[in-house]
Amino acid sequence: MSRLHSLSFWAGQELASVRCAVVTQPGELCVMPGGRLWVTVQGQPQDHVLAPGQRMAVRPGQVVWVGGWTPGVAARLAWQPRQAPALQRASGVLGGSARLLRRAAGGLLALARKAESSASRAQGRMA
Repeated sequence: MSRLHSLSFWAGQELASVRCAVVTQPGELCVMPGGRLWVTVQGQPQDHVLAPGQRMAVRPGQVVWVGGWTPGVAARLAWQPRQAPALQRASGVLGGSARLLRRAAGGLLALARKAESSASRAQGRMA
């Protein structure tokens, strides 16, 4: 068996043999088109067999073994990290703030154009 790596290390590679990985951040194993993936998580009594397109959530600190389910058929995994809840909340707040600022900027631009138009008309009357 190979030494421990993070799951992202194996992402996209053909898994001809069983590989062992340590989960370093929350995320999902995703099975890419091709063969099925066999997954065992240390401390869980059951194995998992995932078909292409299926996902499996994993947590930091878990040790997983992954490999192709069918001998001779290439299996590939993709790694989808998840943001921590605090980052998701911050991202949502910042996204909302950015939308508000864009709307405010659009409103200010409209006011500036209106003021410019009024000033042009006023100058035309003065001349």
